[in-house]
Amino acid sequence: LVAHGDARFASRSNVPLQFTAGFEGEGLDLRHEGWRIAVQGDTVVLVGSVRGQRLRLKLRPTQAATVPGDRGALEIVPGTHHLWYQQELMRAEGLWIDGGRRRWVGGAGFFKHQWGRLYDPDVDGFEWLSFDLPDGRSFVLVKVQQHGQRGVPGSMAWVSEGGGEPTALPIDQIHFSVVDTTTSARSGARWPTSWRVRGAGFDLHVSSLVDDMELTVFPAAFYAGPARVEGSVEGAPIDAPGFVELVGAWQPALRPLYRSDAPPRVSRVPAEEPRP
Repeated sequence: LVAHGDARFASRSNVPLQFTAGFEGEGLDLRHEGWRIAVQGDTVVLVGSVRGQRLRLKLRPTQAATVPGDRGALEIVPGTHHLWYQQELMRAEGLWIDGGRRRWVGGAGFFKHQWGRLYDPDVDGFEWLSFDLPDGRSFVLVKVQQHGQRGVPGSMAWVSEGGGEPTALPIDQIHFSVVDTTTSARSGARWPTSWRVRGAGFDLHVSSLVDDMELTVFPAAFYAGPARVEGSVEGAPIDAPGFVELVGAWQPALRPLYRSDAPPRVSRVPAEEPRP
C-alpha cells in the first residue's frame, strides 16, 4: 500500500485464482497478472495494477540487509527450513498512475524475502511485527502459533544495528498481547489489528493503518500491511511506521492436504540480496 495525502493505492481483493506465479531468471523475479517484484542489482522493483490504477516503484536500501539465523538459513520450528533476509530501511520512489492522473511518490520502504516450507502440519501460523527505532536500529518480533498456542518455541525477537547481524532478545521476557481485532467480510476470519508489546526498556502499541488487509491466495491466507508504532523505548518517545504480517486466522479448505518442500540447504542468502 502506498499513501499519498488522502489517497491510497492498494489491492484489497483476492488475487485471481491461479495456482502459481511466473518467474524468470535465477534471482527474485516473480510475476502474477499485472504484478511483478524483482531484484535488479541494488534495487527492488515493484510493479502493480488494480482497478484502473498502476504503480511503479523502485526501492533502494540505505543500510545492509538483516540476515537472521545462520546467514539467512534457520528453522523457525524444528524440521521447517527457511531462508530469510530483510531490508528494513529503504528509499522508495516511483510513479503512481490513477486514471489520467500521474503522480511521483516517494518515502520509506520495507522489503522482506522469506521462502521455504510454507505448509507444515505442526505450524498453525505466526504474527510478525517489524519497525524502526528512534536511534536507527530495527526491531522484529515473531510469535509462532502451534496447535492453538501462541508464542511457542520458534518464536523470536531481535534488534538489528544495521550491519546485517541481528542481536537476539529473550523472547520469554517480552509480553505480547492483542488489543483489538477485525472480522473479514470475505472469509469471516478474525484478524488482530493492534497489539501491546512490552519488555525491558520498551512499552509499545502497534496498530494496523488499514483494517482490511486480508490477502487470500489459495491455499494460503495472510493479513499484511503497514502499521503505526507508538510508545517509548528506553525512555524516548516513538511514533514510527511499521509492518505487520499474520498467517493462520483462516485455514482454506483442504489446507491439511498440502505440503511443501524445504528450500535447498544452503548456508547463506543467495547473492541476489540488494546492497546499499
